[in-house]
Amino acid sequence: MSVGGRRRYLSTVGAVRSTVVSRSRGRPPAASRDQFLDATIGLALVAPGNSVQDINDSGDGQLLSGERLWPQTKAIRPADLGLEFSIPFFVFQGEEDFTTSTALARQYLESIKAPRKEFVAIKGGGHFAVFMRSDQFLEELVTRVRPLALGH
Repeated sequence: MSVGGRRRYLSTVGAVRSTVVSRSRGRPPAASRDQFLDATIGLALVAPGNSVQDINDSGDGQLLSGERLWPQTKAIRPADLGLEFSIPFFVFQGEEDFTTSTALARQYLESIKAPRKEFVAIKGGGHFAVFMRSDQFLEELVTRVRPLALGH
């Protein structure tokens, strides 16, 4: 790895960490959030055929996607997503999700009509709770959704 490539990589990692901390309102990020981000960067580094340039390109793509998608995401209203469902509706979300607002997810759930609806917070989980808290996530699915699936 060239010195310039290493500097760019470390700069990218630093930017990711700064973003995580700023989105956490200045608090150090929860271990589960931090571990997942670090693991994905680590896996990218050792993936066969991957280069530092690939990692930098991926980071650039994520930043560009965020810049282009954020205005559209902010413009979406709950009614645009649909408010009436004929099936049960569950939201499983990490209680420390810094990417998807827990308050907005709850607000959306409250605005919909469904035969059954429920918000389930995954304790200690961030945006990647399904991976970092997979045991709790699976337990919640089995407890809440499976009985409905078996009933049909």
